[in-house]
Amino acid sequence: MNLLGEQGMDDVIVVVGGIIPEVDRQPLKDLGISEVFGPGTTTASIVEFIQEKMKDRANS
Repeated sequence: MNLLGEQGMDDVIVVVGGIIPEVDRQPLKDLGISEVFGPGTTTASIVEFIQEKMKDRANS
């Protein structure tokens, strides 16, 4: 996340997915990860999350 900021890309939405232990999820978010998606997450819900983030940015 620091490297993105150094490149002027600190507005990039970064998401991760996969088998991420619950104990690791909040630390990832604390580092700047927007969301952690687990196994079985539908593509539709990921798209919806990103669309909502984009709407929030457009309204700020």
